[in-house]
Amino acid sequence: MQNIKSPISLRFRLFFLMGFALLASCKDEKKPGVQDVLSTIHNNGRDSYELITIRRPTSVEEYFKLWSLPYELCVASAKLNNVPVKPFPAIPKDFVMKRTTVTSDGKSFRTTEEEFGVDIQDITVENGCATSYGSGLRTWVAHNGIEADLDSEIQSENHEGQASYQIKPYDPNLAQAYSVEKKINGIAVRCTGAHDFMVAGKVVAEMCVLDPVLGRIAMADGKPPIVYTRDIPGPSLFGSAMVDEPISLKVGIEVNPEIFVNAAAK
Repeated sequence: MQNIKSPISLRFRLFFLMGFALLASCKDEKKPGVQDVLSTIHNNGRDSYELITIRRPTSVEEYFKLWSLPYELCVASAKLNNVPVKPFPAIPKDFVMKRTTVTSDGKSFRTTEEEFGVDIQDITVENGCATSYGSGLRTWVAHNGIEADLDSEIQSENHEGQASYQIKPYDPNLAQAYSVEKKINGIAVRCTGAHDFMVAGKVVAEMCVLDPVLGRIAMADGKPPIVYTRDIPGPSLFGSAMVDEPISLKVGIEVNPEIFVNAAAK
């Protein structure tokens, strides 16, 4: 999706990740896709909002078939040495690779990415090819003209990994290039048509942004967030084509300004 981006750093190497995530239900027990439109709060011609998206494979089976190879190799070696092995965790049906939450008061942005997977970095025959579920979490902000990682106090103090940014005016007309109107998980979006250059050029099968009818929702560049992409079917680095999709949107929310300077704030 089109957010203020920065490479995510996890304690698990990407090519060793085999995903797992059980989508946590919200505290208010609302189902994914419920769209809450509250009282509108305008900042620089923008609305405050909280947007949650997920990334998942179109085929969980194909995804795990590729990324379980290290475990299978370990099991084969263990059998040759008559060493008992521990079972590989069951694959959850609602598995996701990543869950991204963007919260904005209209002028500042906080992005939290959670990635989920099976930790096989230290898998050995001696430990019975044991695996365990793990996750990585990273939070960064765009606040007061600076983009910075919010997880590291040392990094903030040394001003490393920081970059400046400027808020651009919100422009709802930028969504007009997306000609197909639809809803995904109950959220109104505008999507690429068959003649869109990204689709015609076989870059993606489809891409969608939030529909401007939902409110003045934008990233720092003034553009509506890209909330849905679907890979072209076929061979993939992950063994399966990926889908990014929105599961929750709240517009016009009260935002605690402390969340842009304190990683633990809510």
